[in-house]
Amino acid sequence: MKNTKRCFLICFLTALMLCAATPVAVSASTKTISVTMKKAYKTKKKSVRVGDTVELKLKYKNTLLMNEYASIRSSKPAVASVGENGEITAKKTGITIITAKFKKRVARIRLTVKAAKANKAAAAAADNSANSIPEDVVLFDSEESVPETTTAEKALSVGTTQSSVRSRMVEYAEKFVGVLPYVYAGNSLTSGTDCSGFIHLIYKHFGLSAPRSASEFQAMSNISYKDLRPGDIIVYKYGGHVALFIGDDMIIHAKGSNYGTVKEKMWYGTPTGYVRIIKD
Repeated sequence: MKNTKRCFLICFLTALMLCAATPVAVSASTKTISVTMKKAYKTKKKSVRVGDTVELKLKYKNTLLMNEYASIRSSKPAVASVGENGEITAKKTGITIITAKFKKRVARIRLTVKAAKANKAAAAAADNSANSIPEDVVLFDSEESVPETTTAEKALSVGTTQSSVRSRMVEYAEKFVGVLPYVYAGNSLTSGTDCSGFIHLIYKHFGLSAPRSASEFQAMSNISYKDLRPGDIIVYKYGGHVALFIGDDMIIHAKGSNYGTVKEKMWYGTPTGYVRIIKD
């Protein structure tokens, strides 16, 4: 009887030790903070953890304001930075003031960033490791290393069978979804690029010339929404962002540092221009 109790106690203590030694993976979460834009400062207090993403819901005159139209900044970007689409990323422990301004209204949030829960960073790293580049994706280290297209491919880009170029361009762009990181001013389909760089390099692969800045795309808007075809470009934020239209109201774009290259509905933001480079 004593030996049975002793064995049970040893097994119980061993199980406790194993549980303590086994890391518990905790993934980063997305927090939503709703705040009303006012004429006078009124600070709202919120707390998040390192690795969390914060989405602001700004209310202006009883309606929700799209973050891209507001000026949003962090007093301490090293603690929590603000992305181009207004999303906030908690980077390290500390306190920062997030200030949003639109016309004569303002909102302010005192954001406290706490330490990440156990093994959250390890779990995030494991998730990223799963996003490996598919073997059939042709990647280039820089724009200069993109090979010249074949004579047949160039003929397609200026000829009458443009639907082939359009479908192949969409198919090629889709291979980078979820695997190509966003890097501001980057120029690589391996280590990362930004929104206009992504489209510029995709077009160059098919022997077509496209601008390198989003503002240039805005300036050359030449079609309407009803004329959109796969392979055309949609401009957002009056030249602040661009995306590749792939049909069925869907786009592929280098969305931002917190997203990478994604495929989603074109109405995630408000289009301000439509561009056609592939001449039909």
